[in-house]
Amino acid sequence: MSTRLGVAAGDLDEIRQDTAGAFGDWLRTKYGITDTLLGLLHESHPVPDVGEDASRVTSRVDRHLDQAGGLLTPAQRTLVRDCAGQLAWLGPRVPAVASHGDFQPRNWLWDTASGRLGIIDWERAEPSATVRDLVRLEYGPWDGRPDLRGSFFAGYGRTLTPEEDEALLCHAVLDALSGLRWGLANGDDEVVRRAWRTFERSLDTPLARS
Repeated sequence: MSTRLGVAAGDLDEIRQDTAGAFGDWLRTKYGITDTLLGLLHESHPVPDVGEDASRVTSRVDRHLDQAGGLLTPAQRTLVRDCAGQLAWLGPRVPAVASHGDFQPRNWLWDTASGRLGIIDWERAEPSATVRDLVRLEYGPWDGRPDLRGSFFAGYGRTLTPEEDEALLCHAVLDALSGLRWGLANGDDEVVRRAWRTFERSLDTPLARS
Protein backbone atom coordinates (compact mmCIF):
# COMPACT_ATOMS: atom_id res chain seq x y z
CA MET A 1 0.00 0.00 0.00
CA SER A 2 1.36 3.45 -0.93
CA THR A 3 0.48 6.64 0.90
CA ARG A 4 1.27 10.11 -0.37
CA LEU A 5 3.01 12.13 2.33
CA GLY A 6 1.30 15.50 2.42
CA VAL A 7 1.64 18.62 4.53
CA ALA A 8 -1.84 20.07 4.34
CA ALA A 9 -3.27 23.23 5.90
CA GLY A 10 -2.53 23.27 9.63
CA ASP A 11 0.06 20.49 9.53
CA LEU A 12 3.03 22.87 9.76
CA ASP A 13 1.76 24.03 13.16
CA GLU A 14 1.56 20.40 14.27
CA ILE A 15 5.10 19.78 13.05
CA ARG A 16 6.41 22.76 15.05
CA GLN A 17 4.53 21.83 18.23
CA ASP A 18 5.12 18.07 18.30
CA THR A 19 8.90 18.15 18.67
CA ALA A 20 9.13 15.14 20.97
CA GLY A 21 6.04 13.08 20.13
CA ALA A 22 5.24 10.35 17.67
CA PHE A 23 4.75 12.72 14.75
CA GLY A 24 8.20 14.22 15.33
CA ASP A 25 9.73 10.74 15.44
CA TRP A 26 7.91 9.85 12.21
CA LEU A 27 9.30 12.90 10.45
CA ARG A 28 12.83 12.25 11.68
CA THR A 29 12.58 8.69 10.36
CA LYS A 30 11.54 9.93 6.93
CA TYR A 31 14.23 12.62 6.86
CA GLY A 32 16.79 9.91 7.53
CA ILE A 33 15.74 8.55 4.13
CA THR A 34 15.14 11.74 2.17
CA ASP A 35 18.56 13.21 2.92
CA THR A 36 20.25 10.15 1.43
CA LEU A 37 17.86 10.06 -1.53
CA LEU A 38 18.39 13.73 -2.37
CA GLY A 39 22.14 13.31 -2.01
CA LEU A 40 22.07 10.44 -4.49
CA LEU A 41 20.08 12.56 -6.95
CA HIS A 42 22.46 15.48 -6.63
CA GLU A 43 25.45 13.22 -7.24
CA SER A 44 23.83 11.17 -10.01
CA HIS A 45 24.93 13.17 -13.05
CA PRO A 46 27.65 15.78 -13.47
CA VAL A 47 26.20 18.99 -14.86
CA PRO A 48 27.86 22.20 -16.04
CA ASP A 49 27.75 25.23 -13.78
CA VAL A 50 24.35 26.84 -14.09
CA GLY A 51 24.51 30.56 -13.35
CA GLU A 52 21.35 32.60 -13.24
CA ASP A 53 20.90 34.63 -16.41
CA ALA A 54 20.56 38.15 -15.02
CA SER A 55 18.25 39.49 -17.73
CA ARG A 56 15.98 36.42 -17.59
CA VAL A 57 15.72 36.54 -13.78
CA THR A 58 15.07 40.30 -13.77
CA SER A 59 12.40 39.98 -16.46
CA ARG A 60 10.63 37.19 -14.56
CA VAL A 61 10.82 39.10 -11.28
CA ASP A 62 9.47 42.29 -12.85
CA ARG A 63 6.54 40.34 -14.28
CA HIS A 64 5.78 38.66 -10.95
CA LEU A 65 6.04 41.96 -9.06
CA ASP A 66 3.57 43.54 -11.47
CA GLN A 67 1.19 40.64 -10.93
CA ALA A 68 1.59 40.89 -7.14
CA GLY A 69 0.33 44.47 -7.25
CA GLY A 70 0.01 45.97 -3.78
CA LEU A 71 0.41 42.70 -1.89
CA LEU A 72 4.04 43.43 -1.00
CA THR A 73 5.46 46.26 1.07
CA PRO A 74 8.20 48.48 -0.42
CA ALA A 75 10.77 46.67 1.74
CA GLN A 76 9.62 43.29 0.42
CA ARG A 77 9.75 44.49 -3.18
CA THR A 78 13.28 45.82 -2.64
CA LEU A 79 14.31 42.48 -1.14
CA VAL A 80 13.01 40.64 -4.20
CA ARG A 81 14.99 42.85 -6.58
CA ASP A 82 18.14 42.60 -4.45
CA CYS A 83 17.87 38.79 -4.43
CA ALA A 84 17.45 38.67 -8.21
CA GLY A 85 20.67 40.62 -8.65
CA GLN A 86 22.43 38.58 -5.98
CA LEU A 87 21.66 35.29 -7.72
CA ALA A 88 23.31 36.53 -10.91
CA TRP A 89 26.51 37.13 -8.90
CA LEU A 90 26.24 33.90 -6.89
CA GLY A 91 25.59 31.62 -9.89
CA PRO A 92 29.19 30.61 -10.67
CA ARG A 93 29.95 30.28 -6.94
CA VAL A 94 27.25 27.70 -6.14
CA PRO A 95 27.47 24.06 -7.34
CA ALA A 96 25.00 22.94 -9.98
CA VAL A 97 23.37 19.51 -9.72
CA ALA A 98 20.55 17.43 -11.15
CA SER A 99 17.68 18.91 -9.13
CA HIS A 100 14.11 17.82 -8.54
CA GLY A 101 12.81 21.38 -8.40
CA ASP A 102 9.93 20.81 -5.95
CA PHE A 103 11.39 18.70 -3.17
CA GLN A 104 8.98 18.77 -0.23
CA PRO A 105 6.86 16.30 1.79
CA ARG A 106 3.77 16.67 -0.40
CA ASN A 107 5.81 15.09 -3.22
CA TRP A 108 7.12 12.11 -1.23
CA LEU A 109 5.47 8.73 -1.75
CA TRP A 110 5.95 6.21 1.06
CA ASP A 111 5.35 2.51 0.47
CA THR A 112 4.41 1.03 3.84
CA ALA A 113 4.88 -2.59 2.73
CA SER A 114 8.46 -2.26 1.49
CA GLY A 115 9.55 0.70 3.61
CA ARG A 116 10.65 2.54 0.48
CA LEU A 117 10.34 6.20 -0.32
CA GLY A 118 9.60 7.53 -3.80
CA ILE A 119 9.58 11.07 -5.14
CA ILE A 120 6.82 12.28 -7.50
CA ASP A 121 6.10 15.41 -9.57
CA TRP A 122 9.28 15.76 -11.62
CA GLU A 123 8.05 18.37 -14.10
CA ARG A 124 10.34 21.06 -12.64
CA ALA A 125 13.46 18.87 -12.68
CA GLU A 126 16.49 20.48 -14.35
CA PRO A 127 20.14 21.29 -13.75
CA SER A 128 20.12 23.95 -11.04
CA ALA A 129 21.82 25.17 -7.89
CA THR A 130 22.04 22.57 -5.13
CA VAL A 131 20.04 24.73 -2.74
CA ARG A 132 17.02 24.98 -5.02
CA ASP A 133 15.88 21.61 -3.66
CA LEU A 134 16.18 22.86 -0.08
CA VAL A 135 14.01 25.99 -0.34
CA ARG A 136 10.68 24.33 0.44
CA LEU A 137 12.22 22.41 3.32
CA GLU A 138 14.04 25.38 4.89
CA TYR A 139 10.93 27.55 4.88
CA GLY A 140 8.46 24.69 5.35
CA PRO A 141 8.99 21.71 7.69
CA TRP A 142 12.41 22.96 8.88
CA ASP A 143 11.02 26.32 9.99
CA GLY A 144 11.35 26.30 13.77
CA ARG A 145 12.71 22.74 13.70
CA PRO A 146 16.53 22.82 13.87
CA ASP A 147 16.47 19.12 14.78
CA LEU A 148 15.01 18.23 11.37
CA ARG A 149 17.46 20.49 9.58
CA GLY A 150 20.40 19.03 11.50
CA SER A 151 19.27 15.45 10.90
CA PHE A 152 18.94 16.12 7.19
CA PHE A 153 22.44 17.53 6.76
CA ALA A 154 23.95 14.78 8.90
CA GLY A 155 22.65 12.28 6.34
CA TYR A 156 23.25 14.52 3.33
CA GLY A 157 26.96 14.41 4.06
CA ARG A 158 27.90 18.09 4.27
CA THR A 159 26.65 21.48 5.35
CA LEU A 160 26.16 24.49 3.10
CA THR A 161 28.87 26.97 2.22
CA PRO A 162 28.29 30.68 3.00
CA GLU A 163 27.57 31.26 -0.69
CA GLU A 164 25.03 28.43 -0.71
CA ASP A 165 23.35 29.81 2.42
CA GLU A 166 22.95 33.15 0.68
CA ALA A 167 21.72 31.52 -2.53
CA LEU A 168 19.20 29.52 -0.51
CA LEU A 169 17.78 32.71 0.96
CA CYS A 170 17.57 34.40 -2.45
CA HIS A 171 15.99 31.42 -4.17
CA ALA A 172 13.49 31.27 -1.30
CA VAL A 173 12.52 34.93 -1.70
CA LEU A 174 11.87 34.53 -5.42
CA ASP A 175 9.99 31.30 -4.72
CA ALA A 176 7.90 33.17 -2.13
CA LEU A 177 6.99 35.83 -4.68
CA SER A 178 5.76 33.29 -7.25
CA GLY A 179 4.24 31.10 -4.52
CA LEU A 180 2.24 33.97 -3.07
CA ARG A 181 0.78 34.77 -6.45
CA TRP A 182 0.04 31.12 -7.27
CA GLY A 183 -1.24 30.20 -3.80
CA LEU A 184 -3.75 33.05 -3.66
CA ALA A 185 -5.00 32.30 -7.16
CA ASN A 186 -5.41 28.58 -6.42
CA GLY A 187 -6.55 28.65 -2.81
CA ASP A 188 -3.44 26.88 -1.47
CA ASP A 189 -3.16 28.19 2.08
CA GLU A 190 -0.01 26.20 2.81
CA VAL A 191 1.88 27.86 -0.04
CA VAL A 192 0.61 31.31 0.96
CA ARG A 193 1.66 30.83 4.60
CA ARG A 194 5.10 29.65 3.55
CA ALA A 195 5.50 32.66 1.27
CA TRP A 196 4.64 35.17 4.00
CA ARG A 197 6.87 33.35 6.50
CA THR A 198 9.74 33.44 4.00
CA PHE A 199 9.42 37.21 3.64
CA GLU A 200 9.18 37.60 7.41
CA ARG A 201 12.40 35.66 8.03
CA SER A 202 14.34 37.00 5.05
CA LEU A 203 13.83 40.69 5.82
CA ASP A 204 15.90 40.16 8.98
CA THR A 205 18.85 38.65 7.06
CA PRO A 206 21.19 41.13 5.33
CA LEU A 207 22.66 40.11 1.98
CA ALA A 208 26.43 39.96 1.64
CA ARG A 209 26.26 41.81 -1.70
CA SER A 210 23.39 43.72 -3.25
